[in-house]
Amino acid sequence: VGYAFINFISEAELARFKSVYVGLKLSEDSPKVCEICDAKVQGKAKNVEFYRNSTVMGMEEQYHPVMLENGVRLPFPKPTRAVGPVQRRPPRAGGQLKH
Repeated sequence: VGYAFINFISEAELARFKSVYVGLKLSEDSPKVCEICDAKVQGKAKNVEFYRNSTVMGMEEQYHPVMLENGVRLPFPKPTRAVGPVQRRPPRAGGQLKH
């Protein structure tokens, strides 16, 4: 499972993105397809404020949010308060890999 929050610059760019990616199967090895929906938190500034203090910031850096501008990675702001521990979810039923 993967997630991306994309801040589109116009409705036209959003429509163009949706026309390409909605329903797209990203891997032949997975039954999953791309879905697009509105985020719970709207806007770049609000998303940065939300995620900079989320438990994801207590995880390994490879799991931290990434911000890009014109294809260039920008530093993600550090938390402004202590970040709580990451709570691991139990595996979903039927989510086991077949060997």
